[in-house]
Amino acid sequence: MINTKFDKETIQDLTDRLLDARNSNLKMVLDIEHRLEHTATIQGVEIINDSKSTSMTATHYSLNCMQSPVIWLLSCVAAESDLSALRDIVEEKVSAILYLGQEDSSLVEDFIQQVDVIQCCDTMVELMDEALKLADAGDTILFSPATAVSEQFESYRHRGEEFKRAVQTMID
Repeated sequence: MINTKFDKETIQDLTDRLLDARNSNLKMVLDIEHRLEHTATIQGVEIINDSKSTSMTATHYSLNCMQSPVIWLLSCVAAESDLSALRDIVEEKVSAILYLGQEDSSLVEDFIQQVDVIQCCDTMVELMDEALKLADAGDTILFSPATAVSEQFESYRHRGEEFKRAVQTMID
C-alpha cells in the first residue's frame, strides 16, 4: 500500500517545483524573438510582438497568456483564413481588433459580436498609432497575426521587425 498522505511542507515543495518547471518552460517560449516578445511600454500600455504566431493555435495561446485587456493587431489576414475558432477567447480577452491590409468583411463578421472596434489600417505605423489611441494604461497591445506571412513580408521575422520599427516611431 502506498502512503498518499503528505504534510503541508511536502505539498508546498511539490507545488513550488511544479511552478518553477512551468515558468522555466514558459521562459524558453518567451526567449524566442518575435514570440510573445515584450517590445515597449508606452503610456502604461505594454506592447507585445508575437509575429511568430502564424496559426490560430499559436495566437489562441498568446491571447490566453494575456492578463489585461488586449488590443489585438493582425497583419494581412489571408482570404482563406477562418479565424472564427478564436471567437470565445476574443470575447474574453480582446477589446478591439486592428488589422493591416485590405478591408475584410469576413473578419468583421467573425468578431463584430465580440468587440466594439474592428478597424483596417494601411501601414504598421498607422496600426500602432490607432492602437495607442484605443488603449488605456494597463492594457496590452498584442501583435499576433494568426496567419502565415503574406506577400507583403518576406518572413515572420521581417514582419516582426517592421512591427518593432513602427513601435519605435511611437517612442521617438
